Amino acid sequence: MERITVNEIVRAVKGKLVSGSPGDAVSGVSTDSRTVRKGELFVALKGDCFDGHDYAADAVKNGASAVLVRRPVRAGATIIKVNTSTLDALQRLAKYYRNRYKPVVVGITGSNGKTTTKDMLASILSLRESVNATRGNLNNLIGLPLTLFDICSKTRYCVLEMGANHLGEIRAMTLLSSPDIGVITNIGNAHVGYFLGIKNVLKAKLELIDNLHGKGVAVINNDDYYLRQSVKKIKREVITFGIKKNADVRASDIKYDTVKNKCSFILHINGGSERIELSGFMKNNIYNALAACAVAGCLKYPAGVMARALKSFKFPEMRFNLVEYKGARIINDAYNSNPESVEAALEEVGRGFPDNRKVAVLGDMLELGGKTRVFHEQAGRAVFKNGFDTLVTVGKASENTAGAAVIAGMDKKKVFACM
Repeated sequence: MERITVNEIVRAVKGKLVSGSPGDAVSGVSTDSRTVRKGELFVALKGDCFDGHDYAADAVKNGASAVLVRRPVRAGATIIKVNTSTLDALQRLAKYYRNRYKPVVVGITGSNGKTTTKDMLASILSLRESVNATRGNLNNLIGLPLTLFDICSKTRYCVLEMGANHLGEIRAMTLLSSPDIGVITNIGNAHVGYFLGIKNVLKAKLELIDNLHGKGVAVINNDDYYLRQSVKKIKREVITFGIKKNADVRASDIKYDTVKNKCSFILHINGGSERIELSGFMKNNIYNALAACAVAGCLKYPAGVMARALKSFKFPEMRFNLVEYKGARIINDAYNSNPESVEAALEEVGRGFPDNRKVAVLGDMLELGGKTRVFHEQAGRAVFKNGFDTLVTVGKASENTAGAAVIAGMDKKKVFACM
């Protein structure tokens, strides 16, 4: 973050300076008193199980030069008080700060593949320009503002991941970050319990497209049924990507190599073509790469630059990571599973290792509401369908996975339900 004065902060959050000088400045923003750095502003957020106001003094001891609060605190530093929630103030400040600079902002949402697509795009763009991207998985109404504070005058591109489990959240993130390009990777059943149906999942993701800045461009997965049906209703420029259907950016001649743990495909983009190589053999990652390339192509990056970045790309942890151990191959795809990602992983392992003994270890999928049992049973049938020899489930909901696998045809002696 580039330095911002206390006076600017007060005006941005519509607050009041309780103590300190308006000419002082901060060099960063933090919401964690334990990790706050010297010279930063500490924002005292209040949640269901914590209250940052109780740790304002600790934040100052750890280096914070100013605190933003809603109620009085004793902190021995510059104090800015607001009458709204401190979360609202954090977001107001982030919007103000983002608008100080003019990077091209890309927002990425979808039920699966957000983080990988974000990281792929950042790796491509960074080969030529300065890029700021969402750190880790800070993709909510707290994390996204913190990412915006990483922008500086040298930042050419800002790539933001947007996750949500309620309607209105992506709209709020879009309005405060003003993306120029919006990407929707796919529509699935992640968090469907909160959204109360797949149609609301679609509605929530489209909040990104509906609220893009100015003449912002939409990048849409043309192979996704729900998104394909929505394209005609989008009243702005749309760039589509896909494998199955005609798309502006597409993949053909896909080749998988499970021995070397990689895959490749011909990328067709902007009237040209280029062979792309990826580590891993997960088909979903081809879609993630296509989404990233579609954005890079929109920004006039050559396909050769895309190929170079993606060939050396390292996938995030626990996303279909392959580990060799004493002759066995362990595929770790344990990050925040949902019905579509579980079935895709099972299908890829089944396709990639048709003659090998395969063991599936599956835990509970959360936030599925009234469809929890249905989706876990569906996963059990997928285990059998894809030729797994043994199934181990962990958790109460996953007992339904184990039961469905046995009913589908698995040997019950090779199915173990653990709590």
